[in-house]
Amino acid sequence: MMLKNLILFEILDLLKSKWLFLYAIVLFIFHFIVIYFSAGTTDEILATITNFYLLIIPLYTMIFSIVNLYENIHFQSLVIVRGISRNSIYKGKFLGLFFGLLFGFLFGILPFFLFFIKIQNFFYILFLLVFFGILLHFIFLGVGFLISQFNFRLEISLGVSIILWFFGYIIYDSFIFLIAVNFGDYPLESILIVLLFMNPMDLIRTTLFIQGDLAMLMSYSSAIYLQIFGSKWGIFTGVLYLLFFGMMIYFLGQKKFFSRDL
Repeated sequence: MMLKNLILFEILDLLKSKWLFLYAIVLFIFHFIVIYFSAGTTDEILATITNFYLLIIPLYTMIFSIVNLYENIHFQSLVIVRGISRNSIYKGKFLGLFFGLLFGFLFGILPFFLFFIKIQNFFYILFLLVFFGILLHFIFLGVGFLISQFNFRLEISLGVSIILWFFGYIIYDSFIFLIAVNFGDYPLESILIVLLFMNPMDLIRTTLFIQGDLAMLMSYSSAIYLQIFGSKWGIFTGVLYLLFFGMMIYFLGQKKFFSRDL
């Protein structure tokens, strides 16, 4: 019952946030523009929206969770004094923010229903984008929570999150490509696959792109991933690992929260 009340409190508190409202509006406008001006083809919509998700969701989710946790640090101390377990506090805070952010995200995809007649494979695209959008929120909310548990100053925590996003979204593929170019005479397939699994943004892009005729948009490591695992096993392996990665980050943050001073 206490966990349920904590989750409900966090959701209601989050729904009052102007930043959640702004997030939902930005997503809504982007989806509207993409679908309105597109030809409605599956690959075109999937590629455009996927890259936008990887641009905005990880960065926003990490920054939003870090700021929210820092603003409520005294509330967490007060709740602990009242005898509520750290496990309930962490779960309540995490799930409350998670469901609140999903509310903004789901509002942002409403344009799909306005133009559903225009979109080819409507339910297929909607399922993929919602499923992987939820995965992105879960993973990077966990990353934001984990960063917050190291008692850095707010500016440092925000800087760490921005650096992680910048490296994962912009630099990582170039880094892998440089390795492939400079050490192409060596068998690098296993190393490149490991590096791909270390970056959930890259893995989500790969898992989505191998389902359509989007091979030309794949990175070098993604092409090797498709060559090794194939399409069906590649999707299954990617989704399974992303779920594992998200849970691992969640439990690491929870473990750190149990041991930190409030």
